[in-house]
This record gives sequence, C-alpha cells and structure tokens, in this order.
Amino acid sequence: MKANGYGRFIQKIVIKVAVTDLDAISQKLGISAEEDTDTPLTRKLIWTHVSRQRGNDEDIVFDLLIELGDLAYKTEWHVDWAASEY
Repeated sequence: MKANGYGRFIQKIVIKVAVTDLDAISQKLGISAEEDTDTPLTRKLIWTHVSRQRGNDEDIVFDLLIELGDLAYKTEWHVDWAASEY
C-alpha cells in the first residue's frame, strides 16, 4: 500500500459485484470492471480509498456505503478483504 505523502494511505479495495448490478455500481463509483472473477455471475471492481490508518475496515465500509447511497441496499456486492490492500 502506498502513502500519498500527507500522512494518508492509498488503499485498493476489491469489490465483487453481481453481473446484473455491475453497470449501476460502476457508474456510481466512476470505475469499470477490472477482470472476471472465479464465478461467471460476478465481476471485480477496484475502488481506491484514502485513509489515515491501515487496516481500518469500518471506515472503508462506511465510506463505500456513502458513495453507493441507495444502491448499497438495492444491489448485490461485497468487499473481498483477502484481495484488498488496506
């Protein structure tokens, strides 16, 4: 994980999204699918997040919920913590 030089870390968060919800979530976050995942029903998005602490998954989830807004509760997605750098 890189530091941005101002006491913050640039994190790469892997989000697995159902194919049916991919367009809505990728448009809302402003990112496109990186690659296929191990299942044909999901795709992977890489979301960049900046934080002051390493390993602070609560802030990541909170900020992601804010970014997604109503879509967070109407779509199928989850964070792949093992594949993420935080």
